[in-house]
Amino acid sequence: MTQTSPGPIRTTVVAALGGVLEYFDFVLFALLAQPLGDAFFPKEASSDTRVIEAFGVFAAGYLARPFGGLFFSHRADRQGRKGVFAQTVSLMALTAGLIAILPGYATLGVVAPALLILLRVVQGLAFGGELPGAMCFLAEQVPAAHRCLALGILIAAVNAGNLVAYGVIAAVGAFMTPEAFHDWGWRIPFAVGALAGLFSILVRKHMSETSVFMKMQAERRIEKVPARTLMRDHWRTVLHMLALVSVHAGVVSLFFLALPTLLPKFTGLSPTEARGVATWITIIGTPCYVLGGFVADRLGRRVAILGTLVLTAIAAPASFILIGQGHVLPGAILGVVPPCLFVGSYLASMVDAFPANVRTSGIGLAYNIGYAVVGGGIPTLSAIMLHEGLSPWMVSGVLGLLAVIAFMVEVLWPRTAGRIQEDGHIRA
Repeated sequence: MTQTSPGPIRTTVVAALGGVLEYFDFVLFALLAQPLGDAFFPKEASSDTRVIEAFGVFAAGYLARPFGGLFFSHRADRQGRKGVFAQTVSLMALTAGLIAILPGYATLGVVAPALLILLRVVQGLAFGGELPGAMCFLAEQVPAAHRCLALGILIAAVNAGNLVAYGVIAAVGAFMTPEAFHDWGWRIPFAVGALAGLFSILVRKHMSETSVFMKMQAERRIEKVPARTLMRDHWRTVLHMLALVSVHAGVVSLFFLALPTLLPKFTGLSPTEARGVATWITIIGTPCYVLGGFVADRLGRRVAILGTLVLTAIAAPASFILIGQGHVLPGAILGVVPPCLFVGSYLASMVDAFPANVRTSGIGLAYNIGYAVVGGGIPTLSAIMLHEGLSPWMVSGVLGLLAVIAFMVEVLWPRTAGRIQEDGHIRA
């Protein structure tokens, strides 16, 4: 494909809409960590301890993502990109609905947190296959000259799922007292997420398979075990991409997900004020994904990657200094913008780094391991630091370190001499 057509535009819109609905389901857990912790863990524990336990369950979903990524990416590389969409969104809708009606610790005792962990793990498995599949599906339908922009739009839409979640939580909270929302009102957003998932199933029903996969299938280049081929021939590329993913995972988990829970405990802001800060940085950060992708398509991916990593390495530690001095919103904005500008370029680079026969598996493994380790660990580490009397925003210094490591890997790591085309062959 050499020019933009209505096909890629429609594909981008549908993939973006699905991303909004799926991420809405996934992030509710982090945004509602306090009421979830109080509902599903023993009252004898302190409030901080219950939040730590809730974030631990949240992390379990992230830890499950690599396994879901391997399973669903295997199916995408073997049976087609389209098929995984219906399966992952169905699981997301089902688990959100079950969490909405799951009895708490007062009713089920220790069975309640066990079931909550199980549902969260299933969510993680589903989401682990969702985003890599969406990235691969979209990138294979969009011309290479616009790939950074298209992937930036996809992640902007995913991030907009945060805004939808904030909006639903705020809307539900407006119609009841804080006590009622804390006791049972938090279940309503999960029910909304289940209904949103059903809508996403209907939206994706009419998507067609990518021409890249159909050509690969016609040429009998389907791998029997894509993961085995991936680890045998492309393990260096997996590690390279993992370094880039970790930067993205860190900013999402710390600023977009953990923020509403951590700010009231650290700064004295009310939960409503904390959600307001989180909403503003999401509003500001979301278009930065699109802007970064647009610029990267014109400057070149590697220039965009290296430039934004330098900015992230400087901005991340500076952000928590500002927050610690009481400049919460400016500090949070400073921490969010540079890594958001980075995302479109690194995702396009990751898509091109793997040949078509193991592309979804490669993206799934690198992306989900990064999110499992960094994305799942940072909110929990922040909550533990807060419990120990330390500033949780010191963790944003870790983001600066991750950016430095990613910069060094990008500069020093041996790179493929050419770009991998849609048919899996190298282009000079």
